[in-house]
This record gives sequence, C-alpha cells and structure tokens, in this order.
Amino acid sequence: MFPPADFLEISKAHRTAWVAAVLALLLSPIGCTDPPIDIPPERLGVVGRWAAGESWLEISKSGRLDFGIRSGSFGRGAQNADITAIDSQRIEYVVGPFWTYSLALIGPYETDRAPAIRAMGVELYQVAR
Repeated sequence: MFPPADFLEISKAHRTAWVAAVLALLLSPIGCTDPPIDIPPERLGVVGRWAAGESWLEISKSGRLDFGIRSGSFGRGAQNADITAIDSQRIEYVVGPFWTYSLALIGPYETDRAPAIRAMGVELYQVAR
C-alpha cells in the first residue's frame, strides 16, 4: 500500500525520512549513462553488418550496436545498445539506463574470404549491402 496504512501513526522523524526517500527516488535521474557517440573517423572501418554462422554484429555510424555472438555453448547479445566508447580493442556500450558492458573487438582486417573483424574471439565477415 502506498503510503503505508499506518503512515500518520509513525513519528514525525520517520514520516519525514519516508517522504524524503520517496522524493529522492522520484527526482533522481532516470538515465545515468552517457549518450551514444558518433564513431570516430579512425574506427569507421567497423561500421556496417558483420556475420558468420549464427553470430552477427551491426554497428551504425551514429553509435548504435546490435549483436548476437555465439561461441560454443556461450552466447551474448544486445539490441539497440548505445556505444559510449570505442578503441582499437573494445567497444563499451550501455543497455538500459544503468548497465555498461564491454565487447572485445579487433579489426577490421583482410582475409581470403572478405574483410573481417573478431568480436569476443569469433571471426565475423563483412556483409555486402
């Protein structure tokens, strides 16, 4: 029940603390993460769709990430995540308002088959559009 049924019967100090806690929750920022970044020019080579078998990864120039990576019995994925940092070995991204994750990402590099990247140890090939 909101507020508690005995709200008026508790001491003024407890009532004040209860109201302060509720106000703090209501006034706290909902999204505490950084906004998505634009992919920097030196990393534009990773922008696009990459796939191999059941694994895929898509990175937009405006800093969005969608992926589903399977490696043996292990799998991980995210939909519509915001990229908050990218360097030569990883991408940091957020899911929801609070959860920040890191994805190991190497490349792109050339192979006999097609340009490739390695995400979480899985080699993915560039998909032609």
